[in-house]
Amino acid sequence: MSAECEVQHRATHQIQAGIQGYAARQEVGDLHIENALATFDDVDGEKELDVDRDLSKEMLLHAQEVAEQESSSMTLQGAVRGFCSRQQVRQTKAGMAVPAAFALDICTVGMSQIEEIPPSTLGEDLEKMWGDAMLPDGKIAFVVGQEKERIENVAKNILCVRSEVFSDIFRNQSEITEMVIPNRTAAAFKAFIRYLLRDVLMATAQAQLVVDVMMLAAEYQVPRLHALCMQSLEKNLVAENATSLIEVAHDRDNEWLLQRCRKYILDNCEAVVQAEGVEQLYDLGVTKGLLRDALCRLSRMPQGGGSS
Repeated sequence: MSAECEVQHRATHQIQAGIQGYAARQEVGDLHIENALATFDDVDGEKELDVDRDLSKEMLLHAQEVAEQESSSMTLQGAVRGFCSRQQVRQTKAGMAVPAAFALDICTVGMSQIEEIPPSTLGEDLEKMWGDAMLPDGKIAFVVGQEKERIENVAKNILCVRSEVFSDIFRNQSEITEMVIPNRTAAAFKAFIRYLLRDVLMATAQAQLVVDVMMLAAEYQVPRLHALCMQSLEKNLVAENATSLIEVAHDRDNEWLLQRCRKYILDNCEAVVQAEGVEQLYDLGVTKGLLRDALCRLSRMPQGGGSS
């Protein structure tokens, strides 16, 4: 079961518990669709019923429609099951859709140039540590990723002078000693911290790691690192990694990289096929988008077959 469906199941079961709890307080007996819907007419917003009101009513109305079609009465438990099934179908269909980023006609639109790499500010930043009586001191620990790997004893003052975001956090929460970073990998976060300390982007052949570092650079407002990551990704975009990288870009919601990969694949389709790039595609939505790009270009090719 996908993460989205698990969330949906939990939500509908919470709705079920909330409605049944309200029904019990109102001394409603076996809760069927008809009297469950009636409870909504009696409930004032979410003050009485601490659940998602709109989702609950949608679930019940759907179940009532099914019950009427089948000329039967449906219990709330059946309504929950039916609604979960319908939501699962919705999620499946959504996953098969062409991503919105493919709406741009890549056949006719040129790519913008990568931003110029800003000069290093490491020396100037470190100089800000001199004379600022309000600069936070002490150490911070980060708990990163699903594995909850700990990155210990990082100096707050250096983070503050290197990132406005860290500066805002530590100046407003001076006593904080630990931060949880759940949606990034430990490898990417370590590379990000090393950059803040040394002003050098690590050399790596792992494009996915560079994408994750670039997202951290955007999140913590480190423009030079962001530009270095963009430069590295474009320089290392080849037929062997183009299709896997476009899926990373789609998964990370990175518009710039996705469009770069689309353009590369369209301009180098023979090399990508020979590098078994098609076999590396797993996301059906991205695959459909690339197919649409190919058909778009094909439709613009001169038609042959005319007699002279």
